[in-house]
Amino acid sequence: MYLLLFHIQNITILFWQLLRRTFSKPFYWRDLLFEMDSLGFASLPITILTGIFLGLVLTLQAAIGVHKIGAVSLVPRAITISLIREIGPVVGSLMIAGRVGSGITSQIGSMKVTYQLDAMRVLGTDPLRKLILPKFLAITIMLPLLIILLCFSGLVSAYFLASVNLNIGAVFFWNEVLRGIKFLDLINNITKSLVFGGIIGLFGNYFGLEVEGGTEGVGRATTTSVIVIFISILAADFILTKIFYEILK
Repeated sequence: MYLLLFHIQNITILFWQLLRRTFSKPFYWRDLLFEMDSLGFASLPITILTGIFLGLVLTLQAAIGVHKIGAVSLVPRAITISLIREIGPVVGSLMIAGRVGSGITSQIGSMKVTYQLDAMRVLGTDPLRKLILPKFLAITIMLPLLIILLCFSGLVSAYFLASVNLNIGAVFFWNEVLRGIKFLDLINNITKSLVFGGIIGLFGNYFGLEVEGGTEGVGRATTTSVIVIFISILAADFILTKIFYEILK
């Protein structure tokens, strides 16, 4: 219990330090753009593939259900609601967390055990401002964009499978998709993505900074980081879903 409270305290302090540095100078714009490319655009392949297979699986599951009640016309709207409200943000964030969260932890941890962070401080450069903040902001900014792309690729793959297996026309499918998308669903999607991106960036950096014990410590910290990020995303998803549920009631 004491160890848990210790980590919560340190994570809160780190978040506050990053928040202060976000609105003060110097701000390393070039490093932010580099991290947005490294953490965001480099995640496009896994994002698109995840979206495609999610769309295919959701279409098959929906087809199995609606065939029993003879309501094939409900498939597009059911896929849209489930993908945008819940499945897209959560599964997409977990997939990207596996790549980005572990990468951040291993990179920062390796720099710590090889004393590169200490060298930066000696040269008068703040590692939190130069390294940690750009990574945190980059994944927080890029994850909503990646999740939107994931949802779109999922809907496209769902359309192709629905048109082949269920004989659903393009006009009908996309009209039902547009009818199924509500403004609050988009807010829900973007809000969850922003929070999940912040969790990935904050926890990934934190466990990298906490590395001890040389290269073995980097491996342990990376494993711990991914597990904690996964659990935190699921916990945050429950809280946010509850909040939006109360709003939509």
